[in-house]
Amino acid sequence: MEQRKKKGPYNAGEGSDFERRVTENGFINTEDIEYALEEYIQNLKNEMKQNKKSKIDSFLFHYIGHGVNSHKQDCLIGTTGKATTIKTIQKLTEGLNADKNFLLIDACRENTKNRHQLNEGHDSNYEPPVDKNFTMVYGAPSGWKAPDVPGKTLTCCIAEHLQTKKIIKVNEIHETLKKIWDKKQERVEYYPEVEIKSQKW
Repeated sequence: MEQRKKKGPYNAGEGSDFERRVTENGFINTEDIEYALEEYIQNLKNEMKQNKKSKIDSFLFHYIGHGVNSHKQDCLIGTTGKATTIKTIQKLTEGLNADKNFLLIDACRENTKNRHQLNEGHDSNYEPPVDKNFTMVYGAPSGWKAPDVPGKTLTCCIAEHLQTKKIIKVNEIHETLKKIWDKKQERVEYYPEVEIKSQKW
């Protein structure tokens, strides 16, 4: 696992070259996403325990990279091709006991005809409980590729909205991102998808 240091803020309105942005602003690049997230969450739990906190208000997981749908499961792909299912990410995140969970997945969800072996921690029967308040924001609808064009990705749309400094309600995420998205895309089959499993919204 490689940890790159931050070098300062960037202007989301400037050029949208993905590699330049993540390199300048720090990211974790790993071959085993499940292990990396599990380690991060455990460290966060230890910190919460030291500060005598039993829960946190919000947890945000933002993934930018390769993704596929294999064995009818949306998966994130590590640097060596190892697949980690979205269900695994949700289950690990649930263990934090956060009031709200946000997972932003800027990756393809194209069907690969079961070419990838699923990670050991995958539980096909797992479904996130509604009281954990999961909001999933995908860069592509199920079965589709995500746009891989500078300035037209889900991450660029989110960055553009953040520049406005306007508060966005959870039930307005799709509409807000779709307006920005539509101005950037040339192909109508590209669009973000939002799934909300919550008792609050």
